[in-house]
Amino acid sequence: MVFWQGSRARALALVVACVVVAPVARAAEVKVLASVAIKSMFDEVIPAFEKASGDKVVIQYATAAGTAKQASSGEPFDVAVTVAGATDALVKSGVVLDQPRPVVGVAVAALAYREGSARPDISTEAKFRAVVLSAPKISLSDPALGGASAVYFLAVVKRLGLEAQVGPRLIDTKPGEGAAPVADGTARYGVAMTSEIAGVKGARGVPIFPADPASTLTLVASLSAKATQPAAARAFIAYLQSPAAGRLRKKNGL
Repeated sequence: MVFWQGSRARALALVVACVVVAPVARAAEVKVLASVAIKSMFDEVIPAFEKASGDKVVIQYATAAGTAKQASSGEPFDVAVTVAGATDALVKSGVVLDQPRPVVGVAVAALAYREGSARPDISTEAKFRAVVLSAPKISLSDPALGGASAVYFLAVVKRLGLEAQVGPRLIDTKPGEGAAPVADGTARYGVAMTSEIAGVKGARGVPIFPADPASTLTLVASLSAKATQPAAARAFIAYLQSPAAGRLRKKNGL
């Protein structure tokens, strides 16, 4: 009996010793630099991608101009999402690869107004002037940081000769938050991209001269020439072109 027990113990030890434990695949960490104009969509897209792929996305937002500057500064990243023109410059400088760069969102500079209030009519320059001058306060992201909607709005204001009148009414916000003061009642109107307004509960938006190409922000995704996770980065870019992502793009004003 003792012999049997000892034999069984030795056999069990041998089996345990011969078990080969398969290596556990580690999730890739994809670093993304992106324009804050796409944040409302990415707030929903990224968790869906992470669930489907098992990978993790680490994202850093800035203005479109700020994102391009970060990418060109040598900061490590795998995917950049910024405006098409800036991306072309990144290709020329060798920062991102010269390969298909899909459009992942199109946003338009817009005037935010509080949900439940009358939709402002800014369909002509005269009507735009009247609406803007009727507002005690107008919020917009700090133009010094390069926010596309703020830069466009101020260009229109300058063209119409309204700088002296509008300047004292302006409230600066952080990038991407131009519509937030409208929702809480601090400002009557706010300036933001359509996609940024879509992410603010209690705010709605009306595009500012959407026929003007300068009011539009076309965002594209590109792969870093020095990506540390190229396969996972390509998978993320591909996911941004999926039907599921397309539905979220439309939902979030892109």
